[in-house]
Amino acid sequence: MPYIKVISIKDSVAGCLNYIANPDKTEERTLLTGINTSEDLNEALQDFKLTYEVCSHRSFSAKPLQGKSPVKAFHLVQSFAAGECSAETAHKIGVEWVQKAFGSDYQVVVTTHVDTEHIHNHFLLCPYDLNGKKFNSNKTSLDRVRKVSDAICRRYGIGEMEKLLARNDHKPYAICYGEWLHRKRGTSWKARISEYIDSLIPLSKSLDHLLQIMEAHGYKIKRGCYISVRAPEQKKSVRLKTLGANYAEAALADRIQEYLDAQPKPRTINEIFELLQREFKRETRNICFAAGVKNATELLGKQLTLINNEHINSVSEAEQLLENAQKRITELETAITNLSAEAQHKQIVAAAAERFFGKHKFGEYTTAQRKSDKLILARAGITALTEVSGYADDVAADNERIAEMQSELEEQKKREAVLRGIIKTYGDRDNYITKLVKATREKLDEQEQARVKELQAKKYTVYTPDDPKNFHISRANIDYYKESFERSVFDVSADPDDIREMLTTIRDTDDLYEGDVICIDNIGYYLDYNKIYRIDDFMQSRIEAERQRQEQIERERQEELARQERLAEEQRRLEEQKKKKEEETAKSVKPKRNRGLH
Repeated sequence: MPYIKVISIKDSVAGCLNYIANPDKTEERTLLTGINTSEDLNEALQDFKLTYEVCSHRSFSAKPLQGKSPVKAFHLVQSFAAGECSAETAHKIGVEWVQKAFGSDYQVVVTTHVDTEHIHNHFLLCPYDLNGKKFNSNKTSLDRVRKVSDAICRRYGIGEMEKLLARNDHKPYAICYGEWLHRKRGTSWKARISEYIDSLIPLSKSLDHLLQIMEAHGYKIKRGCYISVRAPEQKKSVRLKTLGANYAEAALADRIQEYLDAQPKPRTINEIFELLQREFKRETRNICFAAGVKNATELLGKQLTLINNEHINSVSEAEQLLENAQKRITELETAITNLSAEAQHKQIVAAAAERFFGKHKFGEYTTAQRKSDKLILARAGITALTEVSGYADDVAADNERIAEMQSELEEQKKREAVLRGIIKTYGDRDNYITKLVKATREKLDEQEQARVKELQAKKYTVYTPDDPKNFHISRANIDYYKESFERSVFDVSADPDDIREMLTTIRDTDDLYEGDVICIDNIGYYLDYNKIYRIDDFMQSRIEAERQRQEQIERERQEELARQERLAEEQRRLEEQKKKKEEETAKSVKPKRNRGLH
């Protein structure tokens, strides 16, 4: 079963978030899901900060003057054995586990790392849920969430292989040689049916609905103790469970339900209106400083562009456009599925015609293959090779049309996302869009723009040791370092007024090493494992400092000599005054007469 561990994050939540969402580890962040928060890292960090400050009544970036630092987030790891499951399955398990183990109201960022042979999930969990309930990490809670993880993994078949191999009556199972050979040649019916079912999962509302779509496309469905299917040109039916563990009836039903559950739930206007104030803060709280200004204005720009292009004057109009976009998305998805099936059918018929009407050497074209091709051509109404001569061009045209529809589908999905954002942000029927857009623009006043320019102009410089093998904090001086690169403080995704958060974020995002020095405002900060030391005189050369020290010593010596001369002069002056006073006293005294007897 997967290994579970919990790490308490008391500092640099941003650094942990950047680590778990590393694009190189998460397939360019395709394996990233935000639960009750955005998949954008800056917005997710602000969500965590807002929830923490509201529920704990503490500052998210404050450092305690004394005592232990409070836990600001939990970093959980769910690690699978090598080859135990695919990255997509591991990610699904991670999302399901964190919702069932902690509840549906916690804010969590879920990522899956695939950079090692053992796939593992990372979770950044806000310690408070949206209702103010706090999660406490202890032995009891850890045992509970581990049991939930084990139960979910058993349902996915993970961990059952060890039990199966340990049984005395265990019999090894593998596909037969014929099926393996068909899969290798690309002629396996089971593989084609599996791929076709995968393409129908997003279009299905239930298992019955999926089977109905298959029947509409010419598949024969046989319902009984087990469900069997047969493709239009296929001779024998196959049971769904023989296609693989993910295609058994229960597994298909679960996959369809998981897809439906993953779709965003539409909000009513009343729900949107109740959340309006909070959503307004969500869109504008980052506008004051640093990278938040850029992110917020980019989001606002996308929304304003669509509002102006579509001439949207109220949320009700945006809702109508969203409904139209959703209908178009459904139409495109259905058309792509149907056209793909039709192109696949033409390819199968054309290949059968080329074999059936072509010339073959003795023994190359078996009787079984000839009968199969004859049946396919009979059902398609093909009696000569010339009748399929245009199929290649048709398939090429179909593929070109599919590519065009897929491109339109992507655009429609982007448009749908922006419309959802507009409705979610400006949720009021009384033309609140115009008012809120105006209020947001006014938020960017002259003072804030000046602050942004100041941050853009402010730089930080990274220095590396001249000798990578000989560095120590005692040698942290510009004499022993060379400049590596210089960047703007504005590009750092951290609070620019929190120097510790800034330094930690720079260290994590720029992949700095022990011994490197970050210099901001001519003050150096030496990196030593997990600690950062401030070096005020880093930019001052040791030679220059020694020269200044000697000059200071000489100045102090000269001042001491001058002081001693002043004291000696003052002593001489006092002695002269004393001597002069004694002389004056001696002159003023008259000699006494001798009054002897006469």
